[in-house]
Amino acid sequence: MKAIDMKKIIVIISAALLLAACNGYNSLPLFEDSYVYFNTAKSGFTNINELGKSTTSYYINYVGPMEEGESIDVQFSVSAGDGLAEGVDYQMVTTENTLSFSPGVYSLGIHIRWLAHEIDPDRDNTVTLRIEGCSKEGVILGLPGPAAKDRSVTITKFKNE
Repeated sequence: MKAIDMKKIIVIISAALLLAACNGYNSLPLFEDSYVYFNTAKSGFTNINELGKSTTSYYINYVGPMEEGESIDVQFSVSAGDGLAEGVDYQMVTTENTLSFSPGVYSLGIHIRWLAHEIDPDRDNTVTLRIEGCSKEGVILGLPGPAAKDRSVTITKFKNE
């Protein structure tokens, strides 16, 4: 009989804690700014085997209002470390360095085809995609906050061992 009473007490305490946690939800700050960032949860792998072949997508999201008929352009750069070369280790499938967000479109991909090619592990075997600008004034590059998190994504090609 006492074991059942303990279970009821635990359930009541758990429910009270849950309600107390949810009660503070309304006081969380909301971002009022528009921003663009790399959606790392939706994007492809950030570690690529040197002998693997694949096409991987890395997604940029726009968060904010968009007027009817308005298009927002986001510029990005691609930079490779000294251990990788385009056409040898990877190929950019997305050939323009601007993504155009039409009304109602809030996520667009940058596509890279990874090519099988042995690497020198002592060199910089990375490709970095970085958001450089936005045609809409006032849009934050990366997530809001001083760190500008997810403004860039770095993909590392690693040695097959």
